[in-house]
Amino acid sequence: MSAPGAGPPGQGPGAPRALVVMAKAPRKGHAKTRLDGAVPDVVRLSECMLRDTLDLARSLGGVQVAVMCPPQDVGPLSALLPGVELVAQQGTGLAAALASAFSHFVGAGFSRVIALDADSPHLPASVVREAFARLDESDLVVGPTEDGGYYLVGASASHPGLFEEAPLGTASAYEALWLTARARGLSVAAAPVWYDVDVAADLLRLGRDLGAEPARAPRTAALLASWDSPPWPLWAAGGAILAALLAFAARDPGQGTRPFFLLLGLASAAYLAAMFQLRRGRHPPPRALAALTLMAFVWRGALVLAPTHPGADVTRYIWDAHLLRAGLSPYAVVPADPAAARFRTPEAWPVNNPDVPSPYPPGAQAFFLLATALGESALAVKAALLACELVLALALRRWLAAIGASPGWILAYLWNPLVALEVARQGHVDALGALLVVLAALALARRRALACSVALALAVAVKPLPVVLAPVLWRRVRLRHLAAAVAVLAGLYLPFWVRGGPALGSISEVVQRFRFNGPLFEAAASGFTPTLAAGLAVGAGLAVAAWARARLPGTSPAAWAWPLAAALLCAPLVYPWYLVWLAPFLGRRSTLPLLVWTVSIQAVYVVWNRPAGAPWAVPSWALLAEYGALALAAAWAWWDMRREPRPRTVMAPAP
Repeated sequence: MSAPGAGPPGQGPGAPRALVVMAKAPRKGHAKTRLDGAVPDVVRLSECMLRDTLDLARSLGGVQVAVMCPPQDVGPLSALLPGVELVAQQGTGLAAALASAFSHFVGAGFSRVIALDADSPHLPASVVREAFARLDESDLVVGPTEDGGYYLVGASASHPGLFEEAPLGTASAYEALWLTARARGLSVAAAPVWYDVDVAADLLRLGRDLGAEPARAPRTAALLASWDSPPWPLWAAGGAILAALLAFAARDPGQGTRPFFLLLGLASAAYLAAMFQLRRGRHPPPRALAALTLMAFVWRGALVLAPTHPGADVTRYIWDAHLLRAGLSPYAVVPADPAAARFRTPEAWPVNNPDVPSPYPPGAQAFFLLATALGESALAVKAALLACELVLALALRRWLAAIGASPGWILAYLWNPLVALEVARQGHVDALGALLVVLAALALARRRALACSVALALAVAVKPLPVVLAPVLWRRVRLRHLAAAVAVLAGLYLPFWVRGGPALGSISEVVQRFRFNGPLFEAAASGFTPTLAAGLAVGAGLAVAAWARARLPGTSPAAWAWPLAAALLCAPLVYPWYLVWLAPFLGRRSTLPLLVWTVSIQAVYVVWNRPAGAPWAVPSWALLAEYGALALAAAWAWWDMRREPRPRTVMAPAP
C-alpha cells in the first residue's frame, strides 16, 4: 500500500527509475539496536540518518523516491515523513524486503530500481547516479560495504528468489549475492566499496567525515557535533578517582583500614558514575578520551611508587626470580627450609606461605625473571606490569574497534579502582594474564587463529584460569594452531621438568589446603573431595564457555568474561586481584554484573585488618555484600534483556 502523495511512475527523461530507501520507524529497541547504549539518543540518530538519506535520494532528480518498511511502521513513518511514498513489505526480514522492493516497483513500470539502506546518509550522490548508469549494461549492480555486506543493490527486473537464495546478515553477504546471481546467468556490476553505520566504531568514523564535510548529511552532522561537547560528568568522575588514588598513594592507609575503605569507596563511586555515563551513550570524543586515558596512568604512576603491603605476592615473585638466577627450580624449594636461608634477601623475604613452593606456572616465572633483570625489587616488577598495562590499553582499544564497540569502554578497565590498586600498588601478575587474553580476543576478531591460540596458551602459562576459554576457540582455529599452542606450553614447562621437582609447583597443595572467599567451593568440598570440587570449578568454566561458543560470536565480551567468572565463582580462592582477568571485558549489559563484582568484592579487604588471632576468613556480612550485589546485578541484567522488545530486522545487520 502507498501513502497519499505518491507520484506517477517515472519522472524526468530516460527510463523510469526508482530509488527505494529501506528503513524502519525510529523507535527504541527497533532501529539501530547495535548502537543502543553507545549514543545518548539512538532514536534521534536513526531519524536524522533517515531524513539525510532521503535528502540524498531527492538530490538525484528524475528519480521516484520511496521508503520500503515493515507494515507496522507505515503509520509512524507517515507521521514522520509526510509526502513520502511508503510501501509495506511483504513478509519479514531483509530478503523479503528486497524482494518486495523489486517486485513492487518493477511491477509498477519502473525499469531501473535501486534499493538503498538508511545507514549511509553520507554516500556521495555520484555513486548512486553511476549505479543507475551501470544498469544499462548489467542485470544487477551491488554496492559492497567494507564489512562484507552491501549498502545498495539495483536491478531492472525482480528476479524472484534471488535474495532468498543468498545468505544475508553475514560477513559474506555481498559475495553470496554475487555468486548466486552469476549462477543464474546474471551479469553483476560493482559500485564503489563504502561503509555503513551499524556499530560505534562506524559512528566515530562518520563523525570524523561529517566534521570535515557536514553538508553531506547536515542533520546527522549537527547531532553528532552536539554530542561532542566536553564530557564534563566524565571529567568530574575522573578527577574524583584521581584525587582519591593520589591520596591513597601519598597516605598509604594500609589494607582494610577505615581510610583505606574511605578512599577506595570514593574512587569506586566515581567509577560507577562514569560507567553510568558511558552506558547512557555519553562517550568522549577522541581527544578527550586520550586525556582521560592519560589520567589513568597518572594515578598508576603514583601507586607504582607507593610501597606494597607486607606479605604481598610481589615478594614471592622476587624470591622465585632469585632462585631461577641461582639455577634452582622454585617448584622444588620450600622457602621456609633452613637450607634455603642463604637465598633470602631484604627484597625477597619474608614471603607469604613459606611452607609451600611456588604455585606460579612457567610463563609467570619467565616474567618474574625478565622484570627483575635490572634489579630485584618490587618497584621493578610493578614498573614492568605498568608497561604491560600500557600494551593492554593499546590492544584493548584495537579490540574494541575490531568488534565495533565504542573506544570509550577502555575506561571500564583503566579507571577500575580495584585494577589500579592490585596491579599498580600491589604488583599482581594477573595484569599480564589479562593482556594475553585480550591479545587472544583481538587475534580471533581479526581471524588470526595461530596468534589467538598462542596468546591463550601463554595466558594459561601465567595462571591456569584461562584454560576454561578453550571451547570458545572450537572450530574457530585449526588443529595445527592448537598443536602450536600445546608446543608453546610444553616448551615453557620443559626447563622445569629438566631441573626436577613437581612440574605444576604447589597448585595441588593450594587446592587441598587454602581457602578464601569461595563459598561455592566450600559447599562442593563438603560433599566431595577438594580435588573433585576444583574439577567442578573448571567444569563450570568450560560449560559456560561451551554455551558461549554455541550462542555468542567470538567478538562478544560475554564469551570471554563469563567462563572466567564461572570458574572463579567456584574456585577455592577468590582474591580481589583475580577479577583483573575480567576487567577488560566490562561495560556491556551482559557483563554489567561482573563490573559490579569488581566493586562489591572490595568488602573482603576487611580480612587484612582483622584483630590479632582472628581467623583468616571473610565475615558473613562481607560475603553477603559481595555476592548479594553480584546476584542483584545479574538479576537486573537478565530482567532488562528480557523486557527489551525483539527487533524486527528489515535491513541485514552488519556482521
